[in-house]
Amino acid sequence: MKHLSLYLMLTLAACLTACINERPSHIMTQSKMERILYDYHLAQAMAQREQGDVEARQYEYVQAVFRKHGVTEAEFDTSMVWYMGRAEILHPMYVRVNERLEQELNKLGGDATMSMYANLSTQGDTANIWPGDKFLTLSGEPLCNLEEMTIKADTSFHKGDYYKLLFDTRFIQRDQTIDAYCLMQVNYTNDSTYAITQRINDMMQNEVNIPYSDNRKDWRTKEICITLYMSEDDTPSLHIMCITNPILVRYHYVEKPEEAADSISNDSTDATRQTVDSLKATTTTEATTPDAPGNSQESAPRAETMVPETQTPPSMSAPRKIRSANNHKVVPVESRRPDPSKPAVKW
Repeated sequence: MKHLSLYLMLTLAACLTACINERPSHIMTQSKMERILYDYHLAQAMAQREQGDVEARQYEYVQAVFRKHGVTEAEFDTSMVWYMGRAEILHPMYVRVNERLEQELNKLGGDATMSMYANLSTQGDTANIWPGDKFLTLSGEPLCNLEEMTIKADTSFHKGDYYKLLFDTRFIQRDQTIDAYCLMQVNYTNDSTYAITQRINDMMQNEVNIPYSDNRKDWRTKEICITLYMSEDDTPSLHIMCITNPILVRYHYVEKPEEAADSISNDSTDATRQTVDSLKATTTTEATTPDAPGNSQESAPRAETMVPETQTPPSMSAPRKIRSANNHKVVPVESRRPDPSKPAVKW
């Protein structure tokens, strides 16, 4: 009986889901809606690249798109609202639209920053830690204009980590500019906070940075809070912001080679200084230590300088001997000195 009840509940849920996602006749098909969305955003991008009144030009280009596909602005808005309530259908549509738009924008010299991070893993020194959906929609209606998320840090976070948030945006707007903002705040374990608020731009790869700082290299992240906000709209026109391809890049702080070299040099200098100080201390100790009993200098044998018998050191007082030129005899030097008692010889 329990199995039968469970089966009936699952069947009823499937039927309700099918009924909810069943497209009414006045709603455009997915393929047609996808073609209109591509032309719609491409027209907005072209209008923003030209000089002059951007808003007026965007309106003209969008109206041209509606005429091209044979629909009215009201029909498009009705279909868009229906698809917004079914993200599982709208998301794949926008993925395909974005791929086509990126190809066109790259031809026009667009930025390829997103492709650099598209294949990042969730681990490593540079990782993509975005935990939420890959597709978000905000509108100007209350309770639908705010998206918040909090990412708790785990053991894969290191001291000194810094972050970069990237995402694509597509605006659907009519008679006024959409005011949208992104707030990214990092809370640290030491109760410090670093936050930045940045305006969100349309048809661009938005980038919000929490940069590296020497002041925060020893701080450890506790959590990252991200808020996407769109101003409320009290006009009857449709205002929607679609966010696609969100990526949150986490960078680990890596010590630079010159910093490591300086650290090694400082350590080596400190070690050398300690060695020199130790040697000085040892020398001073030996010089000031009194002689132990039995090891005094008096009892220690003195080293004597041995002089060969055939040589007479100059310091000794023995007279030098020279050979006389007359009789070839060896006579002392003193014998040639004048005798004071005899008269001096005059030459």
